[in-house]
Amino acid sequence: MHFWMRDRDGEWAVFLLQDQELDLSAMPWPEAPVKTGGEARRGEVRLGPGSALLHSSGVRGPGQPTYVLLSAPEANLYLNGLPLLCGLQVLEDRDEVRVPGLEPAYFSTEALARVEVMDSGSGKVSCPRCSLEIADGTSAVRCPACGIWHHSSEEYPCWGYGPSCTLCPQPTDMEVGFRWTPAEL
Repeated sequence: MHFWMRDRDGEWAVFLLQDQELDLSAMPWPEAPVKTGGEARRGEVRLGPGSALLHSSGVRGPGQPTYVLLSAPEANLYLNGLPLLCGLQVLEDRDEVRVPGLEPAYFSTEALARVEVMDSGSGKVSCPRCSLEIADGTSAVRCPACGIWHHSSEEYPCWGYGPSCTLCPQPTDMEVGFRWTPAEL
């Protein structure tokens, strides 16, 4: 999960959210996040006085946290062009969050595919491409769109075998980047 915000050069950049509650009470926006070509910056998001961004893990499903925007009336926050009058809103993909006088930020649930060390916990996980078990401690990729694990090793290059995930249209090219940016608006 991340926010798209303009950097110092006026270009859209990614600001990763940590899976924690964030205090949004200070201004201005954080210093320039890193452009999308590099690693994004992790840390605080600052929106305005009397506001906070709360995190809850597992509400939408495994690996898919939920973020809730809280706002006091004096925070003067706008969500998708409307004042946040009720003071509470679950953020959805591509929601625009704005403080008057500042550039908008866009919340995004999109994630990039990355190779991880498999840790299944206690259950058996099978790769949908080759149907073999993915052993704990081996390299694997969890599809960022559907959440299904694939092998990703020299011996079993299942994730990159085809142009997309076995079960959904998520591209398997590890260099593809984000499929949506606010520049499209």
